[in-house]
Amino acid sequence: MKRVLVVELAYIGDTLLTTPFLRAFKSVFPKSEIAFLGVPQSLKILQTNPHLSEWIPYDKRKGWQETRRVLSVLREKQFQCAFLLHRSFASAFLCWLARIPVRIGYATEGREGFLTASFPYHASLHRAINHLRLLEYHLARSSTAASPSPMPYSSFRHSGFSSISPRFLSLELPVPSEFQEQVKTKFLQNTGDYLVLNPAGSWETKRWLAEGFAKVGNYFYEKKGWRPVIVGGEEDTSVSEAVQSALSVPFVNLTGKMELMELAAVLHTARGFLTNDSGPMHIGVAVGAPTVSIFGPTDPALTGPVGGKSLVLSTRPFCSPCYLKKCPPRRHFVCMHSLSADEVIRQMEEFLVKYE
Repeated sequence: MKRVLVVELAYIGDTLLTTPFLRAFKSVFPKSEIAFLGVPQSLKILQTNPHLSEWIPYDKRKGWQETRRVLSVLREKQFQCAFLLHRSFASAFLCWLARIPVRIGYATEGREGFLTASFPYHASLHRAINHLRLLEYHLARSSTAASPSPMPYSSFRHSGFSSISPRFLSLELPVPSEFQEQVKTKFLQNTGDYLVLNPAGSWETKRWLAEGFAKVGNYFYEKKGWRPVIVGGEEDTSVSEAVQSALSVPFVNLTGKMELMELAAVLHTARGFLTNDSGPMHIGVAVGAPTVSIFGPTDPALTGPVGGKSLVLSTRPFCSPCYLKKCPPRRHFVCMHSLSADEVIRQMEEFLVKYE
């Protein structure tokens, strides 16, 4: 298999969760050329991925005209095979319209008729493990059944590949050293050691309390001299300002000022990273930052940190995981309110001391 397309049309976190799949596929088929179809923002964090040969942006918000453009590109490239890690009906229909002869993906949203091979998505397994198993299932099928582009199962077995192998089950986001120096000069000149705080989250219910982030920032500055560095996107300004107003020590607020790869560079040299369940959480883990993640309404067993230096904190009340974007008043946002700043500080100290 020479020319392969991988499709993931979700955002930062989900895109980074495809990197174990990319590394595993390239390990089994080192001569393959892998192109990635994704949304423009997420593709930025794959620009340094060593397993990709091409990046194809698809801005779904632009409507049918953008879809026609992408279809034209896909047909011109003449891919032999597509792996649809995105589970939507539309992504399968797109690859079918693009006339890609082999289309492998999950049996979700009734799209099986547009796939040449479909496999179950296991809701009880982490997303990254599902992706690795998709490859495993396909390789096993190709060894025993007729396929438009059969892959030898012996290649799979002899590679030492396993869907839960630590060799593959970790995220990957290389940050060039020269770029790190540029970012440090631009944003962190004379800052010294620092602790990154990410109080943002795509849902209101994913956000731990602003005063909690501030208390953690104050503590580690006073005890270790680590200056708090607040991060987030432009849409997170109000959340970051709430943390900023509760800090009583020197800080740096980089909210809305950095591109994703600049954030990766900042996280790469941080003494620690405290974050909610979010895309930046996966970036921190991927670049090797000691990452402490707070989970409330979501389940870390399904979409939490993969590999790396990571610690997950969650009080796991009776109602969690609920996946609600608004907490019903009767539940009093218990998943976040029951996690005290003192407890976070205690567990962070025990965790971060391993990496000092």
